[in-house]
Amino acid sequence: MKDQNNLNGNYESQIIDNEDIDISLIFNKIFRNKLIILFIASASTALSVLVSNFQKPIYKGSFQIVIRDENSTNNQSANSLVNLVTGKNDNDSKTQEYILKSPLVLKPVFDFTKKEYIKRNNAAKSLSYKSWLKNSLDIEFEDGTQVLDISFKDESKELIIDTLNLIKNKYQAYSKRDRENKLKNAINFLESQQKILEEKSTNSLLALNKFSIKNGLGDIDGFVSLGKENDQINENANLLNIKIPSSTNFGSKQNAGQRFKNQFSLLEQYEAKYADNSAKLKPNSKYLSELKIKIDNLRSSLKRPNEILIKYRNLVKISERDENLLSNVENELLKTKLEFRRQLNPWELISNPRVDDKQVSPKVFGSAIQVFIISTFFGIIYAFYKEKKSGIIFEIKALKELVNCEFLDTIFSKNKILSTQIIDTYILRSFGDLKKSKGSNTSVVLTGKSLSNSDFSLDSKINNYSIIDLKDEKIIRNSDNLIFILTTNDVTYTDIKRLNTYVNIYREKIIGWFYLDSNTIL
Repeated sequence: MKDQNNLNGNYESQIIDNEDIDISLIFNKIFRNKLIILFIASASTALSVLVSNFQKPIYKGSFQIVIRDENSTNNQSANSLVNLVTGKNDNDSKTQEYILKSPLVLKPVFDFTKKEYIKRNNAAKSLSYKSWLKNSLDIEFEDGTQVLDISFKDESKELIIDTLNLIKNKYQAYSKRDRENKLKNAINFLESQQKILEEKSTNSLLALNKFSIKNGLGDIDGFVSLGKENDQINENANLLNIKIPSSTNFGSKQNAGQRFKNQFSLLEQYEAKYADNSAKLKPNSKYLSELKIKIDNLRSSLKRPNEILIKYRNLVKISERDENLLSNVENELLKTKLEFRRQLNPWELISNPRVDDKQVSPKVFGSAIQVFIISTFFGIIYAFYKEKKSGIIFEIKALKELVNCEFLDTIFSKNKILSTQIIDTYILRSFGDLKKSKGSNTSVVLTGKSLSNSDFSLDSKINNYSIIDLKDEKIIRNSDNLIFILTTNDVTYTDIKRLNTYVNIYREKIIGWFYLDSNTIL
């Protein structure tokens, strides 16, 4: 058997190594084994139909819901801040889908359905959430939308409806809870920022007030509205060629400073006195000289360093910025608290839970087709394996590849006379004349079990033939000429190995081999 398998394997390798694989050999194998292949396919298909009829039908129910924030249009700024604080991206469908499939939302639904399963079959106690989600529930977004499609499968239509309604309620409750959690987080964030900004605003205001009083840049409290006095100070400053930064002019908000007002008033008085007395007194008089010194000193003191004014401007800007930030946060906090107290809308249903009338499984016709195709494939594999294991050669092409002597011609079992004439012709051609061929001892060796047991015979008028079996080694050794007869569906690889052994030993005696056609009628 091992040698037979080796020969068989060698032949298969030769076929594969050919440049053009003969597909007809494969179809021939299928055709030869059509009955067993058809039996396997038919039996498997019939069994699948029978099993399907005994299975309980499985139905599917579904509904659709829009996963979006219905409240976003009511308070755009508050919702933007909520998304910023929570890091939420409303377009992240994959993350949202994963959350909506998780036990965080659906664990109560799983517990409910598991109790129903246990009532049917106690083995359902071992059911896991992951297995339940994979086999019974399908949750996914429609492509390019925020529409979530939920479907559930079971044998009970009542359980399907109850389960889908429970999922719907859980999703709508989760949508409100999710929104509330985001608003709570935003409120906590805004309240913490409010405390920080209140402290910063107070500190910046104290710093400005302290600097203003120290440098005389405001009235007693450092913050007095400025009207016509500011215009007068700027006019006097221009006369003295003093550059005052524009940021120190705060219009109706702040006074330029008590110190500036007093000094400019005193300077005006000195200049008026100097003008009145210069017409009465000599320029080098003591009174005019002292008055001139006071005027010059006041003018020098009014030429203040710009650094003080720039610092004053920056302190004002910081104080105003902190105050504005605090005001904005307080406004946002108020809006968010109002949004939190407002009635929230749950996610909107596109379609209500419903159950399809048509069962999803078992699909008798579809399953039968599928089983038929698969069983046919395995039937072909089994047939090929069975042929290979039998060791029988079914193709004349294989015989021509494996036999190590010359193929002569085809003879026909249903035409004895024509077959004898064909063999005689090759004998005569081999010996050259009739006299030599008549004196020879020619053995016709039947190769194959069925052929050896048949009533194969030849009726030659010019040659004497001995019809022998491949196992008649003694006769083969004593024969003058050897002719082998082979046919398909009968010769095995073991027979070919024995035949080739004789070919190697008695090559000078061998004329060749004939293929016996048992089907053709001539």
